[in-house]
Amino acid sequence: MIKLNGIEITPTIFPDGCSQVWKLAEELINSDAYHIEWYFKNENEVIYLHQLRTLLYSVGTNKKCTLYIDYLPYARQDKKVTNTSCFGLYAFIRILCLYPYEKIEILDPHSDMIFLMGKKIQPIYLTDKVKEIFKETKSDIVCYPDKGALSKYTKIYKDLPYIHASKERNQLTGEITKHELIGDVKDKNILIVDDILDGGATFIHLAKLLKDNGAKEINLFVTHGLYTKGPLPLWEAGIRNLYDKNGLYEVE
Repeated sequence: MIKLNGIEITPTIFPDGCSQVWKLAEELINSDAYHIEWYFKNENEVIYLHQLRTLLYSVGTNKKCTLYIDYLPYARQDKKVTNTSCFGLYAFIRILCLYPYEKIEILDPHSDMIFLMGKKIQPIYLTDKVKEIFKETKSDIVCYPDKGALSKYTKIYKDLPYIHASKERNQLTGEITKHELIGDVKDKNILIVDDILDGGATFIHLAKLLKDNGAKEINLFVTHGLYTKGPLPLWEAGIRNLYDKNGLYEVE
């Protein structure tokens, strides 16, 4: 979903399957400034976003335009550009940089590669929410599931005590081949913190590690909860509560 100044933009889809972003309300076109919000649902929206920015650049060349990205697509596809690795983020960044934005805000981006877009990039983190959940769950310590999370979040959640894990993954299959815990969790309540929950394999592995090392209770916060395999495998692994940017995850 894409919004311009709070109004959802709906593209026209032609019979041949192509799209067109056009015929915007005059009050939107004539706004003093443009603020685009993007709540990613599928990659068709990449071309919708680019069409919208192309239109706004043409009709309002001198007007400020800012962009908020709620979930950065391709964020995990940030490996070296080769024929056997996932590099989609590089291609996406090139598209995003074709037209200027006064500011681009991204909610908890997974990859530092976003800074290739320049100094106008502003990552946003849910610091207050994480601290609130840490308190609500009576956690003793935060656990970061890998070195990437450790490197990023210890700079953000500075006041929270932490341990971390280290993992190795087969990049071709996605399988976790090694997972080790660094730190003492015996008789402690643990809050796992990370950015993206997809199928949940990382957290299932980590929950077993924590339980095997004597953790008392395990809760999980992720900014972006995709839950592509549902919550049940996570609950079955011993994770008591799942939290994301929307709060406590509950089955409707």
